[in-house]
Amino acid sequence: MVRVAIDIGHGSDTWENGGGKGVVRNGVVYEEHNFNSLVAQELDRLLRSNGIDTLLYQQPFSPEIGLTQRTNYYNAQNVDLVWSIHANASSTTSAEGRCAFYWYTASEARRLAELYVDEVRNAGYSTHGTGLHASQPGSWTNLHICRETNMTAVLTENGFMTNDVDFQMIFGSGQATYVANIARIHAKAICRFFGISFEDDGGSTEQKYIEILADSLWTYNTPDWNDRAVIVNRGEVFTVIRDRFYVDGGYMYQIKSGLYITANPTYVRVYTR
Repeated sequence: MVRVAIDIGHGSDTWENGGGKGVVRNGVVYEEHNFNSLVAQELDRLLRSNGIDTLLYQQPFSPEIGLTQRTNYYNAQNVDLVWSIHANASSTTSAEGRCAFYWYTASEARRLAELYVDEVRNAGYSTHGTGLHASQPGSWTNLHICRETNMTAVLTENGFMTNDVDFQMIFGSGQATYVANIARIHAKAICRFFGISFEDDGGSTEQKYIEILADSLWTYNTPDWNDRAVIVNRGEVFTVIRDRFYVDGGYMYQIKSGLYITANPTYVRVYTR
């Protein structure tokens, strides 16, 4: 069976440790790892449903595992492919689009990157330039994941967090649809690479809801545990519009009213229908 390592870019503590992987808008920090985690979870589901075994060493919404530790593990596990998921950033806010990096001497990695770019365009999204970037020594493209893996590896940048349009897809109102589409793009490219006929279930379309289990529970105006809004009560149900994401030592959901609420299963129950 084909085995793919899904490498989730960065970690839940990267921003607070000075890694700077994310953006700040209106005083709110949007961490890249949260988006990467959402895509990885959906990609994991799609690959497994298509008969591909997966490995997630860097867990979603979890503290960062160092790059050397990651590649050493992937090499020791002898996986067939490493696919690293990221979102881009630039000092130029007009920069936008999606792209894939591959090691410059690795012909199979380039072929896989080309399949990714093809699927991006098939889905109606733009690429950053040609969408293909060779990772090579002596350059800013000298990426550890591409360089230190013994097997085929690609690193994808799935839009620019610093671009207004891409931001809305990565973190804003279009996130749920975009995450599902990007995960499907990845899964289709991987299946094509291994000669597997991709079976598309249309993505996870079930709406998530939160039921309050605690007698009373605070909601929050922003993703900030100190920015309390109103109290909700046991048995109340709310529609989720932003999936679970990390906030300063815990996790939150955003609900349809625009408020935020804890994702702690002691206090809330999440279900779909």
